[in-house]
Amino acid sequence: MIAAIRPNRQPNLFLLSYHLPFVVTNLSVLPRRFLAEAMAVRRKPLAQTARRAGWIGCNLDLRQIPRSALIPRVVEGKFVAQSQIQDHWKKSEPLDQLSSTARGWAAVVLGIVERIRKPESTLQDIYEHETRVAALFPNNRNI
Repeated sequence: MIAAIRPNRQPNLFLLSYHLPFVVTNLSVLPRRFLAEAMAVRRKPLAQTARRAGWIGCNLDLRQIPRSALIPRVVEGKFVAQSQIQDHWKKSEPLDQLSSTARGWAAVVLGIVERIRKPESTLQDIYEHETRVAALFPNNRNI
């Protein structure tokens, strides 16, 4: 995944929830512009007995992604209007102009601001997340 994120070749993701017998309840698109290296959590390599021995995959820590990044397509079994989907998509297009590192930084900071959930926030509110951001971006000495 990291090898795809660095040159901006990561896929858009579709996040699906359903109820049996396979009735879609929610479907959202996560534009690839929100996927960053900091969100890829390395897994242990496959065992030597595995067909792809040594291959290393990852999990994506979606808690780092701002809620506004998700573009709903189906909500509680009902389709969202195409015009709403397109409008939502266009709002985040400026992130495409940033490097993968800057995009990741912007996505994480936006997620933090969204999680503060106050009408007005202070710099102190942001700094309360400094330890977590420092862990996500270990090479950034100016968190």
